[in-house]
Amino acid sequence: MAKKTMVIGLDGASWTILNTMIAHGHMPTLQAEIENGRAQVLTSTEPPITPSAWTSFQTGLSPEDHHVLGFKELQMKDGRFQSNILFSTNLSVKRIWDILSEHKKRVCILNLPLTYPPFPINGILVSGFPVPSSKTEFTFPEEFKSELFEKIPDFEVMQSGIGASEMGMKIEDMVSRWMKTMSQKTRLARYLLEKEPWDVFMVHIQETDVVQHYLWHCIDPSDPQHTVEDFDKVAKFYANLDKDLSVLIKKGREKGFSIIILSDHGFQRCIYNIKINNWLFKKGYLVLNKDIKRLLISCIKKVFDLPLLYKYRSSIKYSRKSENATNQFLNSVINYEKSTVFVETNATNIAFAHFINNSEEVVKKVLGEIELILDPEGQRIVNEISKVEGRGNAVYKIVFSNGIKAIGTIPSGKSFIEPPIVLKQQVGMHHKDGIIIMDKSLDDFEMPANIFSVPNTIMDLQDIAFDPMPKKECSDLFSAANFTPQPEKAESEKSEIEDQLKSLGYL
Repeated sequence: MAKKTMVIGLDGASWTILNTMIAHGHMPTLQAEIENGRAQVLTSTEPPITPSAWTSFQTGLSPEDHHVLGFKELQMKDGRFQSNILFSTNLSVKRIWDILSEHKKRVCILNLPLTYPPFPINGILVSGFPVPSSKTEFTFPEEFKSELFEKIPDFEVMQSGIGASEMGMKIEDMVSRWMKTMSQKTRLARYLLEKEPWDVFMVHIQETDVVQHYLWHCIDPSDPQHTVEDFDKVAKFYANLDKDLSVLIKKGREKGFSIIILSDHGFQRCIYNIKINNWLFKKGYLVLNKDIKRLLISCIKKVFDLPLLYKYRSSIKYSRKSENATNQFLNSVINYEKSTVFVETNATNIAFAHFINNSEEVVKKVLGEIELILDPEGQRIVNEISKVEGRGNAVYKIVFSNGIKAIGTIPSGKSFIEPPIVLKQQVGMHHKDGIIIMDKSLDDFEMPANIFSVPNTIMDLQDIAFDPMPKKECSDLFSAANFTPQPEKAESEKSEIEDQLKSLGYL
């Protein structure tokens, strides 16, 4: 017999922090769920990043199969790299929502990442991060958008991090802002739980990710910069989260739902940021065109400063219609005749080296030198390097040590490895160990060990057979030839999404 299923996604939730908050008495609701049900680590994807992990959650496929390795896809086209922001339309495999809808199950999905633009389901979908703005059509059906704003006029669809305008913001002000947007999602979920008897209901909370990125030093007692005063400020966020969970769980149980709480990945302290393209630039493996090299090095102080890049677009080959800021760099700044390799980063401990010169001897030499990179204490920071199959150009996955985060697009000529700056950069970073909690009504069901096994559990609860697309059928889903052209409207939104991703530290 099918069980009504509620899934509560806490983006980036980690046992390290949740156990600390429970021990301090800030999360009695979550503590009760753990004690009365079952809880364990839920292993994330590799890389452990939001778009990869939540795509695995929606499809039952690993990143090796669905090929979503970040918020963007980097491809070689006509001898130049091209970067494309990934939308829901890029995925060519069925999601569990599609299959549930085909079986006439009523489905409600709120704020789940990589669901923009919204797609048809048998129910209601409110797209999740990244969404360009509230002016876009981010709901299915479209008419639900007006109903949403009628019920919650101040609803914020965009996810906010710490951009240039927020630098120096007080910790309590950050916490207050994130509690507000989190509360909006809870209010929306409660309203929709009353609206009709859903079969599968999911609400996703993004704020649990952001608070750890920027305030990890406040909430991890083992962090060198931790203070009790700052801990108390951020503990209010977790106490508020627990109250929101209480509202959702109580209402869910009233409506007869079995409840699963999970995260897409865990978290850890960021010890060092490594700007690997800086290292390549210094070694001469990544060469910039001379006519604009000085301009970029002197002006772009941040990981990626879009306003400055637009300000000096007259110096760069520019097409307003089809190119976003990243592609301006990839197309016009890199000297492809002299460069050997460019590394794609996504603010995790995993990066991808894309070789321009595919010579086996050259590739071996460069990767050998990367393996020997040391941190300021003289410790090696690369754990593993492996070839990524099924890509047009030679691509290698670089796995750095825990606590080492690969960032940056444009080499600045400065130090390539340094600790993050508190309240200006992300001091917390993703870890592969997420969480999962299943309530007592699900004792007869096996606990998923990793995030791409969760869809099997959800479909089992609905008495629906589930078989993810076999590897051979999806190996080229994100190849250059099959890359889904974006509609003109989506093209115009790319720079807005880049701004949002940059404020969150992903670009």
